[in-house]
Amino acid sequence: KMMNRKNQKGVTIIAAIFIIVVLAFMGVVFLTLFTTSSTSSLNDLQSSQALYVAEGGIERALFQFKTGPPACAALTSGAVTLGPGSFTPTGTRYQGASTLSAAITNIAVTIPVFSAATYAPHGRIRIASEEINYTGISGNNLTGAQRGVAGTAAVAHLIIGTNVVQDQCQIQSTGTVGSAVRTAEVNTPNSSSSSAGGATSADTASTAVGVAATNI
Repeated sequence: KMMNRKNQKGVTIIAAIFIIVVLAFMGVVFLTLFTTSSTSSLNDLQSSQALYVAEGGIERALFQFKTGPPACAALTSGAVTLGPGSFTPTGTRYQGASTLSAAITNIAVTIPVFSAATYAPHGRIRIASEEINYTGISGNNLTGAQRGVAGTAAVAHLIIGTNVVQDQCQIQSTGTVGSAVRTAEVNTPNSSSSSAGGATSADTASTAVGVAATNI
């Protein structure tokens, strides 16, 4: 009987230890899940706030550009505090100046030029009276063309050497809140007489820092 009682006590102790270990493990799991959820929620909040701050920087830069003397490049500045974070604006002027290296039809989505070196990575161009948005550059080709924008007509351009004109200001604003960083962008004619012809489409693809399209 004494031996049975000792065995029972031993089994009881082992069972108690096992239960304690299981409960401790479950506690660690629940705490980890709670911490992860809280961190994720905070990151989502800061990411949204960073985007709003970046868009605020775009609005400020556009106002300065349209109402004041600053040239496009002068919009670039250090960090500016806004709400829970800050934004850093940059302005880059693009003056694309090349000519068609081949004829294009009225439905062509690739615009070949002799040199694409001076064009914005994406933006708007004018060929004769037609305005065209494009989404990228590959070699000396402006790709992803959207023809006949801003009320213009898409027409064939059959003469090699026809001017392909661009004069636009690309404004970017990088918003930072905590560890979150988001970037907003807008393209606008460099002047009221610019051949850029209006706002162009901005990047819509997500990146590691997050890029938001902001058009005017």
